[in-house]
Amino acid sequence: MAQFDPNFSARLRLARDQAGLSVDQAADRVGVSPRAWRMYESGERAVDTRRLRDVAVCVNKTITWLFEEVLPSIEPTQTAPEGGSLLDRLSRQQEITDNQRIDMTKLLTEQQANVARLTELLARQQEASIAEREFQQQLMLQGFQNIKADLEALKGAGGLEAVKERLAADQAKARAQIKTRHRQEDPT
Repeated sequence: MAQFDPNFSARLRLARDQAGLSVDQAADRVGVSPRAWRMYESGERAVDTRRLRDVAVCVNKTITWLFEEVLPSIEPTQTAPEGGSLLDRLSRQQEITDNQRIDMTKLLTEQQANVARLTELLARQQEASIAEREFQQQLMLQGFQNIKADLEALKGAGGLEAVKERLAADQAKARAQIKTRHRQEDPT
């Protein structure tokens, strides 16, 4: 944004009047809303440096004129249309700007803290997912090993009934391990 200049707003208003443009026309030429243009002229908003050249061209003035030329008809103690001297208005505007800067700093700090918390939560979630995946892989490996042993037992004298009994026992054991694992992860 362009640095705040106490006389910029008044010079911008004068330049627009001299160019014979309404607020709507000037705003349209620069590509901003009429509300934004009025805020430029009232000093409530600084002109973005990317738009500063367009603003100067729109009102047929140089950027230097907008920032450095002194308006002979405006004295710092002259009463502003809204009441109070121009210095009082500028002082209030600077106070508003300072308060907005403080508010933005607070918001930025809060957002940074939120990002840090989210990053930590994502890392924990990823660790939990990895641990759960490893646990399930161990169970599957154990199951495959048991199936292999069962097939070998089938070849032997045990027969099909022995394999069914062993599979039922292995399933019960796996369910118990999963329940124990979930209780360890979630104590509530």
